[in-house]
Amino acid sequence: MCVRRNTSYSNLIEVPIITRMWNPKLRKEDYSSFFICECMGWRIICISQAERINYKLNSIGVMRNNEFVWINLDEIDTIIIECLQCNTSFKLLIELVKKGINLIICDETHLPIGSLNTFNNNQRTTKYNKKQIEWREENKKIIWTEIIKQKILLQAICLIKIGKKDKIDQIKSYIDDIENGDYTNREGIAAKVYFHELFGLDFVRKRNANDLINSSLNYVYQVIRSKIAQEIVSHGYIPSLGINHCSEYNYFCLADDFIEVYRPLLDYFIIKLIEESDDCFLTPQFKQKLINILFYDIKYDNSKHKLIESIKLYVINTIDAISLGKKEVLKFPLFYD
Repeated sequence: MCVRRNTSYSNLIEVPIITRMWNPKLRKEDYSSFFICECMGWRIICISQAERINYKLNSIGVMRNNEFVWINLDEIDTIIIECLQCNTSFKLLIELVKKGINLIICDETHLPIGSLNTFNNNQRTTKYNKKQIEWREENKKIIWTEIIKQKILLQAICLIKIGKKDKIDQIKSYIDDIENGDYTNREGIAAKVYFHELFGLDFVRKRNANDLINSSLNYVYQVIRSKIAQEIVSHGYIPSLGINHCSEYNYFCLADDFIEVYRPLLDYFIIKLIEESDDCFLTPQFKQKLINILFYDIKYDNSKHKLIESIKLYVINTIDAISLGKKEVLKFPLFYD
C-alpha cells in the first residue's frame, strides 16, 4: 500500500523565500508564476503562469522566461495547474501518478475541473473493491443519515460563530425530521435556509458563477473533493461508487458523499476571508488565502489537526463505519474553537 508519512503543517510560505535556493537568477517578477504552501516538507503548488513544466532527477521544473525552478517531488502533496498555455512533460505525469501526488487541473475560468489519480496506490485494491461493492444498502443509508445530521448541525454552528442566530432553531429542527436515508431531502431544505442566512436573501448557489463568494466556494470545494478522492483511491476503494450520490456521469460520487461534513467548516473560513478582503473577484492573491485553509486548525477525534491531515483519518474511519454498519464508530471534523 502507498503510505505517506504523517506531517505537521505550517502556514503559507512566500515563493521568493523558497525558489532562491534553486535559482538565484530569477527576477522578482518571475515569482508570481506560482505560489507554494509549505507543510514541513509537503507542499501544495499552484501554477498560474508557466511556459513549460518538466521532469528531471525526481523533480518538477516550472519554466518561465526561459528560467526553471526545480522542486523535489518527494516534498509535494498537491499540484494545481491553472495555466492554459503551458506544455507538460508526459514523463512528469507518469512520475506524479507513480508517487500518488494529487494533480488538479483548472479550466479557462481558473477553477478546478478534474484531477489525475493512480490505479495502483494500494496493493489490495481488488479486495477492497469487492468489499465496497458488497456494502449493504441499509449500512449506506445509516451512515449517510449521520453525515447529513452532522452537516446540518455544523451549518447551525457556523451561523452562530458569525453572529447570525435568527434561523438556528429552524435549521436544527430539520435534524430531528431526517428519516433514514433522508428521503424527504431535509438536507436541501436546510441548505437553502442556511445559505440565505449566511450570504443574504439575494444569494444563489451556482457552480459556474463568477462572483467572489461562489467562485471561492467552488474553488475550495473542488480542491478538498480532489483530496478526498485521492485518499479513497489510496485506500483501495472506488471513488465513483457512492453511498448516496449515484450519478452515472460522476466519477467522484463517494468523495461527494464524504465532503458534506466539511462544507460548513469551509463556508465559515471562506466568509471570514471575504470579510477581511478588498477583492471583488478571485485573484491569485486571494487564491493563496483559500489554499491556506487546508492548513487551518480543526478538531478531529478530540484532537487538534490541520484540515488536510484530518481528511485521511476521516475517510478511513467513515469507510470502516459503512463496512460495519455502526454509526457509533463515526468521527466527524469539527470547529476547533
